[in-house]
Amino acid sequence: MRERISLLEEIKRGGYEASLITTFNAYLPFYEDVVLRKLIGQGVKHNVLMMDASQCSQSVQHNPPRLAGRYYSLLPMRSRGAFHPKVILLVGKNRGAVMVGSHNMTLSGFGYNREMTNLVRIQDKDDHESKAVIQAAWRQVMRWATHSEAGGMSSHLAEMVEKLKDFAPWLNETLASVPNVSAISSQHGEPSLWDQFRSQIEGPVEK
Repeated sequence: MRERISLLEEIKRGGYEASLITTFNAYLPFYEDVVLRKLIGQGVKHNVLMMDASQCSQSVQHNPPRLAGRYYSLLPMRSRGAFHPKVILLVGKNRGAVMVGSHNMTLSGFGYNREMTNLVRIQDKDDHESKAVIQAAWRQVMRWATHSEAGGMSSHLAEMVEKLKDFAPWLNETLASVPNVSAISSQHGEPSLWDQFRSQIEGPVEK
């Protein structure tokens, strides 16, 4: 069995100053009372939770947030389909990590279900490859925020996501001697996931 990955253990490593989490649905008391409390306790100053707009409306109706707007930004994401990515970005001046997986921001997603998650963490200042992966993921999230069908909120969405670079200037660095790194995701007006994946493959495929 592969190594177990824990968001809370990653937060406890310290050195992170901003967090950005995307999810389809969320149990807001779990985020506020467990995840956000850990983030703030470890000195994370800027926290963003991006969530499918229809699911956000239901969550707010059943479990109204108590801390949104004061201790974190709750951003409803509108799209032609569902806003479904599960990405966790943790960044600081000299540290960064990204998790991409199947987990929603719920008790089940983080405690009971069998979920698959990939973790890329910057190991040291010369770990340019991991930096490039995190940069690619952050740019994809920026594009979601910029092109969200959120009406008057679209500029605020982009501002909250872009603000991560204030805590991690290396997000905008041009990295030399790094292999071609890309993050594949659904974007408005872009090729399908399958076409993007096929473009990454060189040579014949047997299976």
